[in-house]
Amino acid sequence: VRHLFPLSCGHRKPCLAFAFFPVMGSSGSTRRVTIVNENSPDVIKISDSVVKRLKGESDSISSTVARQTAAGAPYEPRAAAGDSLQSRRLSHDELKKVDDVWRERLKEVERQNQELYKLATDKFAGAVKQVEERYTQHKCTPVCEGHQQKVMDCYAKNQRAPLNCSKLVDAFTKCVHEARKNIVAQ
Repeated sequence: VRHLFPLSCGHRKPCLAFAFFPVMGSSGSTRRVTIVNENSPDVIKISDSVVKRLKGESDSISSTVARQTAAGAPYEPRAAAGDSLQSRRLSHDELKKVDDVWRERLKEVERQNQELYKLATDKFAGAVKQVEERYTQHKCTPVCEGHQQKVMDCYAKNQRAPLNCSKLVDAFTKCVHEARKNIVAQ
């Protein structure tokens, strides 16, 4: 009789691992069985045609060697290298096309970014203008000019006795407080 115990398999892939432990008195060895979950989203499946294409470069070299030896001609590594060079050129051309596509996409994203920046700047400038119109365009007219002039004249006449102007200063202060209340009420 054997018992199954779940174990971690130590792989990044999700898997199940079990250890078989013999019942008492058996040898101390343990046998592990690991079952890898093939349906994991982390697993990348490759079709047979992709495998053949990946092996195609080495197959083309071996087929070139086989053709040349069958014809009695010596194997020329330059011809095989030419095939390899041609495939490299093709892959280089493909990479260049992909690079060009991504450069175009990058230019498009930069253009969109500039448009969004311009829109945001214009919107911000409009908001600033609106705030300025609402709050900073109030025309301030001097309040209590008559009282102010009387206080100034009194101080000029009574330079050595400024307390003689206290009634005029009180009237000016009351006028200013009333004007302030009216502005706040608006």
